Amino acid sequence: MPDNAKPATITATMLQRQIGTIIRRVAQDGETILVERDSWPVVALLPIADYKALLRDRERVDQAMGGGKSQR
Repeated sequence: MPDNAKPATITATMLQRQIGTIIRRVAQDGETILVERDSWPVVALLPIADYKALLRDRERVDQAMGGGKSQR
């Protein structure tokens, strides 16, 4: 997804009904999708490459801040 593109938003019900199609959109088309429940975003679906990049970025920030792994 280009940096300035707004992610698609779907409902949790739509995700339940169309899980295969939604997974294909994310995995094959590289789309990021926000899932809402009661009009609130609850989950972001993103391609694995984007997820891995986020993990690398978080690790770099943690190291720059003098810490190790993020604690959750």
